[in-house]
Amino acid sequence: MNTNAQSVLRTGLIALSLILASVGHASVPESASVDRAAANLNLYGSIAVDLVGSNVRIGSPKAEVATNIGSPSRILPDGRWIIFRNYWVDQSSAHGSLVVGFADGKVSELMIVTPKEGTALCRGERGPAIAGLVASR
Repeated sequence: MNTNAQSVLRTGLIALSLILASVGHASVPESASVDRAAANLNLYGSIAVDLVGSNVRIGSPKAEVATNIGSPSRILPDGRWIIFRNYWVDQSSAHGSLVVGFADGKVSELMIVTPKEGTALCRGERGPAIAGLVASR
């Protein structure tokens, strides 16, 4: 095949691939939502949650937490509880271990952490990143 025919064929194939790519992109429904909870969990290693089950939320007494979700798997050096069960965020694919922080005997923090972050917390290596952090020094 001569050089001119190869060039025309190559240009045609590139054009066809661009057309197919744009048709495929156009067929994605605009209503398809982004799973922000899963994206933030993957990016930061943790996400804050408002409610666990039907009773445990910020302000719940420590005794109520133990009654509704059970004892902690471990108590972290800073007094937070980590529970190594698979907690799922509603309407999301985000899931992980639950971390519960307390202040004055009441829940002050609820978050889901990835296994990697949970392990790091147990070792006292670091705290989970704050979802929404853009830059740090």
